[in-house]
Amino acid sequence: MAYTKDGRQRQRSTKTSDPVVAEMWRQKIELEEEGKQPAPVTTSAVEAVERFLASQSLGVEPETVQCNRERLGVLLAAWHGTPLGEWCPPMWEALIASKRETWGPRTIRMTYTAARQFITWAQKHNVACPDFLGSFKCPRIYRKEVDALTREERDALLLAARDRYEHGPTPHHRLEPAIGACVWGGLRPKEMYALQAKDISWKERTLRVTGSKGGADRRVDIGDTLLDIFKRHRRLSGPVVRSGGRANHRNNDRALRVLCERAGIRAVSFYVLRHTYGTLLAHEGADYRTIGLLDLSGPTQGPVTMCTLP
Repeated sequence: MAYTKDGRQRQRSTKTSDPVVAEMWRQKIELEEEGKQPAPVTTSAVEAVERFLASQSLGVEPETVQCNRERLGVLLAAWHGTPLGEWCPPMWEALIASKRETWGPRTIRMTYTAARQFITWAQKHNVACPDFLGSFKCPRIYRKEVDALTREERDALLLAARDRYEHGPTPHHRLEPAIGACVWGGLRPKEMYALQAKDISWKERTLRVTGSKGGADRRVDIGDTLLDIFKRHRRLSGPVVRSGGRANHRNNDRALRVLCERAGIRAVSFYVLRHTYGTLLAHEGADYRTIGLLDLSGPTQGPVTMCTLP
């Protein structure tokens, strides 16, 4: 996110700006140049939240904006009729106390994060919004033990997927490259669905993975097993995993559960298959730092890998 001298808010990829935010920023710059302290802008809570979400949509993914909309919508519904300038820490503490039975630590932290981002935006844009979070401390989130398949369960699942493929087109035959990309390449589901035929370098035996958490592409080596899977499902162009679009990703999840039942193992998700890759590497004696460099743990790499892998 960047602001030009005239107050226009821009994001490099979209090149868009919000005229209302630009006008507020321009007035703030003019008053600061004159040595005056700008007066806080008084607005309704609904309008302020909408302006915050519009500003945030220029730099983050739509899913994040929608999540923040839902979290801040809880505040708007609970404090309906209360002016934004009168929001205070006791109101926040009372809201959390009323949600203790239905909200877990993770939900509380996500709501707190969205509210903190909104407060930071309001202070930056001179919107009259007090720090209604105060010194509130979020409850601790205890990390669950990582769920992963054993080596025998992994091989049984791959064998079931290959058998379904060799017996003719079925709803499960398209899952073999998806399963292979996760358990032999460590790809996230989002990266696996974004994998294109042109991203496979058959000569160098590597994959170009796009859509990572950090936004940067990376290269993943292809082993013999994964190479054989891709060769059986080789395509000249288009996606490697035939999902039928984002709306049909749930169909693949259901098909994976059915395939797990046919393989005689417990039902798992594609995230569990990705965790299986890193866990089995650790069991084979791979260094945690080496596993972290494979981008199995996101932008923070090593330390998170040491926390999540057994």
